[in-house]
Amino acid sequence: MRGRRDRRRFEFANQLRRLLQRTRRRVHRDRRRRAAVDRRRAGARHPQRLFGAGRRGRRDGGGRKLIALEAGPLPGLPQRKTRAVLFLSASVGEGHTAAAQAVCAAVLSRSPETRCQVVDSYRYASQVFHKVASNGYIGMVKMLPQLYRYIYDQAERATKVSAFKSWLHHYTAVNLRQYVEDFAPDVVVCTHAFPCGVMAEYKREYPDAPPVVGVVTDFVVHPFWIHRNIDRYAVATPAMRQTLLARGVAAERIKLTGIP
Repeated sequence: MRGRRDRRRFEFANQLRRLLQRTRRRVHRDRRRRAAVDRRRAGARHPQRLFGAGRRGRRDGGGRKLIALEAGPLPGLPQRKTRAVLFLSASVGEGHTAAAQAVCAAVLSRSPETRCQVVDSYRYASQVFHKVASNGYIGMVKMLPQLYRYIYDQAERATKVSAFKSWLHHYTAVNLRQYVEDFAPDVVVCTHAFPCGVMAEYKREYPDAPPVVGVVTDFVVHPFWIHRNIDRYAVATPAMRQTLLARGVAAERIKLTGIP
């Protein structure tokens, strides 16, 4: 029984490794395909607003599915600049997106005229990576939790981000550029470590980047959350605050807010 279980784990690990290898080989073809699509769609206006609070299934100018939660100005109120908040999540399970939706709903309850959108950041990354990250995560958690824990622990001990992850952050940041320019958010809120890294790269690449807030949706702070140019971190416990302080994050950049 144990030998059979070990074989299954070994086969799954090999399958995951092969998927990651194919990701690197196919990423240039994926980039060329995206560039061709962008050229065909050049001139098409990117939607500035999505009307109707709570409506789902709309798509942006690049054909990517969005979750839109938005309300327009209330009648009778003086007209002023409408604020916009962009929430970047990741489709790894459901918790990160649920946290983004919860914060978005809280913003709208206090400021109904604010434009809010929740976007899956993986849809702006490589399509192959999107599949590997989403399906691989679920497969490991269900079938090989020990492998998932090992990978998580190894990543937690890492002293620097890998070259592949740095490239992926840059690739996704470039893909997000047009959408961020068109939606023009006053602030970007990240509820997963991946979009947090993407926006850190975005801020390095584009001087006009909006402020970025990282909402840590767990009771521990993984090192992949931590970047020097993230403007604020929202954490659940004083212990998490101490972790960020120990890793060089300034005290004024950390807020105790609890889990969304």
